[in-house]
Amino acid sequence: MKKVLLFLLLNIITTAIYAQRDSTKLSSNGMIQYSRHGFFRAGTFTINGQQQTFSEVNTRLMNSPASASEFKEYEKYRNLTYYMGGAAVASLLASAIITGNSSRFKNTSSKVLFGVGCAFIIPELIFAGKRNRHYKRSFESYNQQFQ
Repeated sequence: MKKVLLFLLLNIITTAIYAQRDSTKLSSNGMIQYSRHGFFRAGTFTINGQQQTFSEVNTRLMNSPASASEFKEYEKYRNLTYYMGGAAVASLLASAIITGNSSRFKNTSSKVLFGVGCAFIIPELIFAGKRNRHYKRSFESYNQQFQ
């Protein structure tokens, strides 16, 4: 019973938080500009000179009729990238655990897991490229309505 009540309480809290995130409450409308800072540092998003967070920009892209379809494709490939990356890391980690303290691969199961882990990297890279392309297209289609 306590678990059900806790679940209901958490559900109400998340619903209330999500209801407050509305695109009409966002500060300004205008073109989204992205400035890239470096390899390990994330870039910044600005709209009319005001800095925006990643989630605010994603909310704008998701709610805009011009960029919603491309943003949905971006989310699909983002999830696939996460799944493939997770499977690759899990397989490579399992291969390292099975190998143990030995400096060589002794059994075939560690070799197979290592091969599977390396094989998951290829589709992960493909999905990451498609993810980035759709995210860029969603920005372009969003910004076209302001030109």
